[in-house]
Amino acid sequence: MYSEVKRILILGAGFGGLTAANLLQKNLSSSSVPVEYQVSIVDCKDYFMMGLVNLWILSGIRKLEDSKIALNRLENKGINYLNGEVAAIDVVSKTVTIRGSSTLRLEYDFLVIALGAEFALEQVNGFLENGGFNLYDAEQVPNLREKILSLKKGRIAICITSIPYKCPPAPYEASLLINDILVKNSTRDYIDIDIYTPTPIALPVAGAKVSQDVVDLLNDNHINFHPLHKIKTVLDTMCAVISIQNVN
Repeated sequence: MYSEVKRILILGAGFGGLTAANLLQKNLSSSSVPVEYQVSIVDCKDYFMMGLVNLWILSGIRKLEDSKIALNRLENKGINYLNGEVAAIDVVSKTVTIRGSSTLRLEYDFLVIALGAEFALEQVNGFLENGGFNLYDAEQVPNLREKILSLKKGRIAICITSIPYKCPPAPYEASLLINDILVKNSTRDYIDIDIYTPTPIALPVAGAKVSQDVVDLLNDNHINFHPLHKIKTVLDTMCAVISIQNVN
């Protein structure tokens, strides 16, 4: 019989939040301390999916609907899952307000904030109005693939808007996958692929040697690399692939 109950509330069900929830539930449930811990996690999505799967969906080897892991499966581990958006945090009263199908005010004893970053699409002029695609949004990737397959001629621009951003190699991997898609679709000769980055080399985090290897690989596949370029606006084009900066 436990003498007291402590409520642990975790905001965000990405890698950080899920890792914290699983470790806390596992370690605290086996603790000899005479306290019961209730672990709850909140997220505005009802599923988890690793970002690298976006590239599998883009290449056509995986479907979006087959890649989602339902977050309500956490209940099987004794972790409470709540679907909603965090609206307010009050550290004085130790409460969090979330909005979902209804507004809830949750009390906590311990709070873990792992909300990650939000995409600021509106900061790219013309992006929302002119059909840009966010490579990091899994929900957009199937439509992006269909757009690429339907494109008969033109130019695909892959733009890194600013740094830092998620998974530095991803835009370059995407460009090579798009190249393969167009080759298989017999449209590669009629479509240019350009990749733009505000950095002087492809992957500053990996150094000059690896960056040059990446550029050489792009050149071998006739993908145009443009360093020291920052996107200003997205016009009404046939197809645009945008790698969006993560901001708080």
